Amino acid sequence: MKFEVGFSAIFVMGWIFYRNLTNPAESFESQTISTFLVALGIVVIFFLSVVVHEFSHAAVMSLFGIKVKKIKLMFFGGYTEAMEGYGDHDTWSPFKDFCISFVGPLSNFTIALVIYTAFFDQSLYKIFNVVTGSGTFGMQINTINYLVIYTVFFNLIIGVFNLMPVLPLDGGHVLRAVLRGCFKQKWIADLVPGLLSLVAGLGGLYLMSDNLSLSAMTDNGIFGVVDFLLNLGILGLICLAMIVMGIVSLRKSISTYNNRAVQND
Repeated sequence: MKFEVGFSAIFVMGWIFYRNLTNPAESFESQTISTFLVALGIVVIFFLSVVVHEFSHAAVMSLFGIKVKKIKLMFFGGYTEAMEGYGDHDTWSPFKDFCISFVGPLSNFTIALVIYTAFFDQSLYKIFNVVTGSGTFGMQINTINYLVIYTVFFNLIIGVFNLMPVLPLDGGHVLRAVLRGCFKQKWIADLVPGLLSLVAGLGGLYLMSDNLSLSAMTDNGIFGVVDFLLNLGILGLICLAMIVMGIVSLRKSISTYNNRAVQND
């Protein structure tokens, strides 16, 4: 099994590092070394969280006797590819597809739950208040504490994001597997997530275009422009991926429906 880190994944991790280095938490604004360590630590946490997510897919695939060809990290997270001859989401049974897809977000929720449970009795780890900056209850937040908080935060975000019922995310494949199990007509299983993906992608692009503002870009000078464009590029690519996968799924649905109609005739 190969493990690859694509250029787009390196780009996203660089963006995360840049954002946290240039916009540190209030507790670290005057601490250059701590700010650097926190920014670097958040990138490492993000990387490991995505790796655990993808390896959980690979582990369940192996349990089902599916040999894994490679795991590759990309801008929207990553993907786990089966070797040729071992099928894919289109050919696996609904149960296999559901288990393989759902275990990714489940692994991130498990990490968040375990780490949160280990520290939940300490008021320092009031995740929502600290991460959102709405308050730290007057307590000192050091580098280790902050990174523990972000480990929980990142894994919750990755888990929730991936459970969105749109393609190419795990949630889209989970929904598709459930529909394939519930309906005999395979075209329905492609139609619903395809429509949701298309609507989500187009809606995301619309919201992004609606929030375009020259003043927002230039408020912080050239760095503000760079930051704005990086945000726009990453979110735009995610929306475009949803649109493309939505169109592919809709085409599959139409093709399957037409073939079914021909067979019935």
